[in-house]
Amino acid sequence: MLIIILPIGVMIFGSISTSGFEKTTAKVTAVEYDPTYIPSDDDTSDKYSVTLAYSVNGTAYTTDIQANMNDYNVGQEVQIKYDPANPNSISIGEMSLPIMIAVGAVAFIIGAIIIIKGLRM
Repeated sequence: MLIIILPIGVMIFGSISTSGFEKTTAKVTAVEYDPTYIPSDDDTSDKYSVTLAYSVNGTAYTTDIQANMNDYNVGQEVQIKYDPANPNSISIGEMSLPIMIAVGAVAFIIGAIIIIKGLRM
């Protein structure tokens, strides 16, 4: 049951938490190795601090995000969403609606198969 509910809950939370956000374009201004990152067993890749610069209503903002180096290059433009009430609060790389629907459908099918197999035993 959790296999069905969890992905749907994550998708709904992601949509709600950025529902009032506005879209803009940010520019990657720096990509630096993050020596403080400690890899886990699941993720052994190096992490980098990526600085993004963007403007909202004529005011310039910068923010740092964590990423894999091969994800961003200096000078690259990136679509972000920001909170109009707090432009320092951004969202980047969210899933599109078709991807969210596909993930939810796959999770539902897997959950249904597991439940049906469990009932047959």
